[in-house]
Amino acid sequence: MSGPVAQSHPEGPDAGRLRRHDVFPVPVWTIDCAHLAEVLPELVDGVDRSLAAHTVPDVIGSMTRNDLQSLEGAGWDLYRSTVEGVCDAIAQGFSPPWVERRSFTWGIRYDSSDEFEDEEHALHSHARATLTSAMFISVPTVGGGDDSSAGALVLRNPQNHLLRRYGMDTYVHVPPVPLSMVVFPGFLEHFPQRPTIPGAFDVPRTLLVTDVHYY
Repeated sequence: MSGPVAQSHPEGPDAGRLRRHDVFPVPVWTIDCAHLAEVLPELVDGVDRSLAAHTVPDVIGSMTRNDLQSLEGAGWDLYRSTVEGVCDAIAQGFSPPWVERRSFTWGIRYDSSDEFEDEEHALHSHARATLTSAMFISVPTVGGGDDSSAGALVLRNPQNHLLRRYGMDTYVHVPPVPLSMVVFPGFLEHFPQRPTIPGAFDVPRTLLVTDVHYY
């Protein structure tokens, strides 16, 4: 991720690896979730099973319902505690302090570059969420797996319409690295970059997304 980076030191699970990136007027955080490697097959299988049972219609790629937070198993328990621990660490500075938290998780799988749409149609936000996390759990390997070949997660500066007048870069590309999690305010617009890998992928491009609501 490009832009200035400041190391944060919040308390809570996984806080030591949490990094704050001041690339926009609002911060973005990243964290290496390598500790989830041992449960990765369980997470991928959970998404695949959920998609086999039901796929949300009229969306880009294949999307599960936003109820994966209810899946049982050691892997899902570890994933949930990781996301909530990271977001709680970020939320320490909220004012007034939060008293209730709710989270909703879903999976998105892309099996081919043909499933992607241009920015105009793919750009969206999760405006009702306080924080949104996204983590790649599988990434195509053909083409080297860099930003363009596998398709980065692209975040757009909330001051885009102002800054573009002065020719300034208003986008940040989050590389598609397995078990790398990015957390950002839910209102931040974003979209999946169309991969340069033609046709079907050798490995699906799959993400776990969690919206966390603080009250």
